[in-house]
Amino acid sequence: LVRSSTSAGNQTMLEMAAEDAADYSTRSWTICADHGEYILSAHDSWGDGWHGGHISVMDVDQGIQIVTGAMPAQYDYEVSFSIPYQSVPTCEDGQHLLNAMVVAKEWGEEIWWAVVPTANAIMLPDNSIDVEQSQRHTGFVSFANTTKTICLGNDQYYLVMGDTWGDGWHGGHMTLRINNTNTPLCVEQSVPDGLATFVCAFELPFTPTISTILGLYGITASSLEAKRSAFLTAVSSIAGKDSGDIVIASIVQAG
Repeated sequence: LVRSSTSAGNQTMLEMAAEDAADYSTRSWTICADHGEYILSAHDSWGDGWHGGHISVMDVDQGIQIVTGAMPAQYDYEVSFSIPYQSVPTCEDGQHLLNAMVVAKEWGEEIWWAVVPTANAIMLPDNSIDVEQSQRHTGFVSFANTTKTICLGNDQYYLVMGDTWGDGWHGGHMTLRINNTNTPLCVEQSVPDGLATFVCAFELPFTPTISTILGLYGITASSLEAKRSAFLTAVSSIAGKDSGDIVIASIVQAG
């Protein structure tokens, strides 16, 4: 753990060598950290990761987990953070605070995401959206959850998820929510295996209608009708009646 940008250069705060580690053991350290910028680095000399081992950083005074379950997927992993740590930032007037949670699986270092206004989106010939490197959120760790907050104004947006290798997120996914109301905008979206990108569209302010809520979960009118038809076919087969003779009662409870 290194404090960066000090008058004397980078200052090492904590360090554990490979020979100090032991299999299936837990170690903890407590230090007093001045306000500033810090870098947590993790390394694996063999280059095959920590095999489920991980390291976390917590602000004891505030009871806030700053880094959770960090580990190198291969040789190295590095993450930067600031002290004091602001867990819930504030946005300018007219903006919405959004919370993005990424659940990374295998090859987490390959995945990235970005939010792009639809008016500025550049569509490529393969129907994917071109996203500059500076717009991408990267640095994810395999088999670890990462949360980030962003501020956005009223507009229409694309949540673009990508994979640098072009073979999907391997079961990883992310959810984007409005922070203060916990309203989901994109729920457990992922890049399917074999694809390089996937897009979820949303709009701010979010208007909760039946269509938009079903859309959060990838449910469309056509998919509902297909499910209904399949259900009626199955029931009619069991009952030995034509599907037109079957009545399905639905109860909708307000609130």
